[in-house]
Amino acid sequence: MPRIHRTVLLALALLASLSSSLSAQDAPTTRVNREQMWFAPTAEDWAKPCLIRWQRTWEDAQAVSKETGKPILICVNMDGEIASEHYAGVRYRRPETAGLYDAYTCVIASTYRHTPRDHDEQGRRIPCPRFGTVTCGEHISIEPFLFERYFEGVRVAPRHIMLGDDGKEAYDVYYAWDTDSVFKAIKDGVADRPKQPPINRADRPVLDRVLSRESSDREAVESAFLTGDKDTRAALLKKVAEAGGDANVDLLRLGVFSLDAELAKASRESLAKSTSESAVELISDAMRTALPPDERNALMGALDRMGGSSDRARTLSVVHRGLSGRSPALDAASWTRALEGAAPEFVDEAVVADTVARAEAILAAKDADALVGLAAAHLHQATSGTLAAEASVAALGKARASLSAAAAAGASGWRPSELDAAIAWYEGEVAAARKAAEAAMAFAPIAPESWNAMLVLGLFTEARQQAILRATRRKEAWPGEWLADVHAAYAILAKHPFGNADQVAGHYDFLKWLGAKGQAFAVLETGILKFPNTWALHDRYRSQLVEDRGPDGMEAQYATLIAERDASTGVRTTRDVGNAVLGQLAAKGGGPRGLETYAAFGSIIAAEAHRKANAPEKAVASYERALALCDRAMNLDPLAEAAARRFMTFAFGGIARIRFETNDFPKATDAILAAFDASPPNANELDGMNLSAVDTAKQLLTRVKDKGMVGLASRIDAGLAKLDPKQLELPAYERGGPASRPQRAASRPARRRNG
Repeated sequence: MPRIHRTVLLALALLASLSSSLSAQDAPTTRVNREQMWFAPTAEDWAKPCLIRWQRTWEDAQAVSKETGKPILICVNMDGEIASEHYAGVRYRRPETAGLYDAYTCVIASTYRHTPRDHDEQGRRIPCPRFGTVTCGEHISIEPFLFERYFEGVRVAPRHIMLGDDGKEAYDVYYAWDTDSVFKAIKDGVADRPKQPPINRADRPVLDRVLSRESSDREAVESAFLTGDKDTRAALLKKVAEAGGDANVDLLRLGVFSLDAELAKASRESLAKSTSESAVELISDAMRTALPPDERNALMGALDRMGGSSDRARTLSVVHRGLSGRSPALDAASWTRALEGAAPEFVDEAVVADTVARAEAILAAKDADALVGLAAAHLHQATSGTLAAEASVAALGKARASLSAAAAAGASGWRPSELDAAIAWYEGEVAAARKAAEAAMAFAPIAPESWNAMLVLGLFTEARQQAILRATRRKEAWPGEWLADVHAAYAILAKHPFGNADQVAGHYDFLKWLGAKGQAFAVLETGILKFPNTWALHDRYRSQLVEDRGPDGMEAQYATLIAERDASTGVRTTRDVGNAVLGQLAAKGGGPRGLETYAAFGSIIAAEAHRKANAPEKAVASYERALALCDRAMNLDPLAEAAARRFMTFAFGGIARIRFETNDFPKATDAILAAFDASPPNANELDGMNLSAVDTAKQLLTRVKDKGMVGLASRIDAGLAKLDPKQLELPAYERGGPASRPQRAASRPARRRNG
């Protein structure tokens, strides 16, 4: 088929839409609106399996395309976008659509996660409930590659791109006005291609399918391993071992996490011989468990070997070595001992004033120690907030001058280095501050419990992190000792009296980014205990709990935290406790916007996870727990009301969507109006499903009108009329399209709901 320029396809889509509209004018029916064209999936629709067979990776798709002669079709989807929801929940689950797509080798790209993790504790795949066949990690990880190669800077969904045999685009359809124009392009794209004889994969012995990249072959092999006896499993793993570097990593994962010790060991031995990029993360996961030294060394050797061509393997190799070593740059044990039971060290204002008053005499005497003290006094005045802006700048300049005089007089050691780093930081010279902090680590700290000591330790941590990031970006090797330094410094900051929650979050994020998941969560658990009333830590805590224990486990953990706090304080609500108890509660993390609000948001996240897994009643139960927690939060603390009402809008909006999808329109209407009443300014705020209460209300209104439910339609219309008209506008990415944007469509802005 000759290539069709995308603007032609957009014009065809526009003509089709106009033709449809003209036909609609001649017919007795009214014109189809966007909610009718892209009608929302029902719960019954979502319960059906996705019938499109996606390939797991780009490499798999290329191999299958070459084997079958079927061209590659790239499909792009986005949660919450009205047409994408229609494709994912309706069209991809219809046999007639699957028949069209079967002429292609299909891959799906979506940046949204629908399951907390991709594999369970036994290494079994957890298919994405939205798309089937692939895991969420697979449809997420393929998107950046496709974006860079084929999207030409435009992130928009839904989208369909056909690649010819030469790997170039045959068509690229997006912003189409209807499904017919898209399906016509898909059908016409293969109309002139020679028919290929079908491959009957089921007739092949399962052992012959071990090395196949086709997703149904992969599923058959994994199923044979899970359901077979020990001899069958051993035979499959032997076949994998014979494949050497091209081993089937999904099958190896099942073996590595098998409860059979012999099979697990054999799988690790095969894994150590793999050269596949996809084996890198499995090696890292395998090394999180206790292993004999020889096996651990073999896996480390595999990372080292693959590190020549894989940045990820090289990084993980250094990470595993760095976290097991001691920091050579700072004496963590000495810092820790010095900080045990230490209270924050505050500067004596009288001493500062006296020192500054004697500045001229100190400068004239040229005594190194006295000059260091003078620099510290000027720095304190500059940063204490007691001086006007110009005076603060002048004091900072005097601090720098006094320190320079001290250096000229022979001052050295911790105090001059500490002040050099701190002064540079307040001067805005970040690079110089970090360099001075690295120099300070050569000395034993004086007054390690002080603010400046904390600042210098933080700057040292930043210096090491930046060095690691810089080397990673340049694809250069970096020593594991740097990570040992970072890990040790952050651990000290966690004990420091001036340490803060941002440092804990930074430590967690850095370890998680590097792939050290176990150590990262340990850092987070410790940080939550010290800073229990910090949103940034709870946000990470919830995410990690869902990943490790699932949404039910996360809710259970918050219920336990609340029960333990209540038992220790005897708190119930403001009706039966006094301010003194509320003060104790605040100290334990249950004060303003405390545990109840964190737990309520956790229940909303759990509900969304259940919705993604097509478990609507479990989702409703979680939403109802969120509402109860919000009510309790407002009773405990009036300052929690704004956050609680915002979360109530999410919860009622989620319930409304579920009732809408199950065709319970009266209950959906009640819930959507409750969402508007809870917090009108948040009515159009997107939840974790990329939907708002306004989105649901518009689609609900269309459906009840179509069904002649005049009373419900009137109630919804009245509820929408009370909102700010701006809240009813289409999102920016849905304004435009062919009618108002003849040039290439604009990139859709990211939609993310923050807590």
